[in-house]
Amino acid sequence: AAFMGAFCGGSPAMPWLAVGYMTANITLNLSAIALVKRGGAVGTMVASTLLVPVYGLVFCLNIPLLAATPFSWEFVYGLVIVTAGSLLYNHEKIAPLLPAWAKPAGRGDSE
Repeated sequence: AAFMGAFCGGSPAMPWLAVGYMTANITLNLSAIALVKRGGAVGTMVASTLLVPVYGLVFCLNIPLLAATPFSWEFVYGLVIVTAGSLLYNHEKIAPLLPAWAKPAGRGDSE
């Protein structure tokens, strides 16, 4: 009974929020497993690097059961710096994933 009281939280929407959270979490984890299986380590690294700003900005939303963090442009600049730094650090691993028009010229390619 105590578990159901905490689960419901006195609001009729709480069970649906909990089920939605669990569904989203399971979907994210299964997607990550499929990405590792099909995309390899580099694809997984790129996806997780690009998701860091998304996760950071989601925490700025006023989501039930989660207090919103104050949004500031300094926070966005920090996310851009972290994402760019991670992509630059791993640029040699990411290069094979780029389309032909985005690859740098003069890297030993003979035409």
